[in-house]
Formats: sequence, C-alpha cells, structure tokens
Amino acid sequence: MNSEKRMDSIDTEIRTERLLLRRLRPDDVADMFEYTSDPESSRLLHWDAHTDISQTKSFVDNVVASYRKGNSHVYGMELVAESKLIGAVRIFDISWQNRRCEFSFILSRRYQGQGFVGEAMTSVLRHLLDVGQFMRIQAFISTDNSASYKVLDRLGMTREAVLKNYWYIKGQFKDIFVYSILNSSE
Repeated sequence: MNSEKRMDSIDTEIRTERLLLRRLRPDDVADMFEYTSDPESSRLLHWDAHTDISQTKSFVDNVVASYRKGNSHVYGMELVAESKLIGAVRIFDISWQNRRCEFSFILSRRYQGQGFVGEAMTSVLRHLLDVGQFMRIQAFISTDNSASYKVLDRLGMTREAVLKNYWYIKGQFKDIFVYSILNSSE
C-alpha cells in the first residue's frame, strides 16, 4: 500500500458510542480555546496555555492545512450529544516504512474522569492497527502525568522504559515513560 493510500486509511471519521473522531475544522476554534486556555490543561505539556483565541485559531489553521501531508493526523474529539469539540488525538512521527507512529491526546478538564479518552483511544488504536496496518504504536508520557499513563495502562499498552531527563518542560527536566502496543495479528 503506498503512502497516500495509507494516509487515507487513517484520515477518516471514527465513531464510538459517544464520540465522533474527525478532522479539525475552523469552527472548532472556540471549543478548543476553552481547554487550551486552561493553564491546568497544559501544565505538564510542552506548550503554554493559550492566552488569546488567535493562538488557537493559528493552531487549527495549521492542522487543517497539514491534512494529507502524510506525517501526522489530528482527530478532533467531538462529543456527539453536545456537538462540541472536547479534545483531540494527535497521530504523529508516522513512519510508513517502519509501520510505526506515536500519539498524544488532550481532553478538556470539564470532561475528564468520564472515560472519553479511553473510549476514543480504544477505537483509534484498533483502527490504526487493523486498517492503518501499523506494527507499533507508541506514546511518551511524563512520569508525573498519572492520569494519562493510567489511561494507557487500562488500554493494555506495555510500559517499556523510563527515559531520564528526556523532556525539558517549563524550566525543568522531566522523566518519561515509553508505552507501546504491537500489532498481534502479524
């Protein structure tokens, strides 16, 4: 399968019981700004909370422009019952040759603790392994981000390693856990 067909395989909508995972759209900016402007949402991440909606607009515009380029994909996490964007799942560092990719996710604090990330990631991982034909999917999580690594544990991902002082975030070095899931159908 060539790279364009492979990208088509992941550039699709995925429906779950409560969510629609889909491309970001320009009309998502206001919903996204609700959680990207929350300092707690970005406390453990590389980027600072957005202080102006133009920062969120710029991010969404860049994502929309990047669709189909082949090295990353962002799924907006829309809560169907409210027709509201509540988070995002980013697939990146895609290596078609090595059949490997990495993911990250963010969810509005207002919707945390309700199983949305687990629901989204279960479907995204299944889709990437089955339809996208990836052999390895991985995630790097700061060791002090217990909410995120507990989600990965519940998803059945394997904690492979701890990398010391791997990330420099907001003035300090952070250790990270390396998680993976392998395609068992191969």
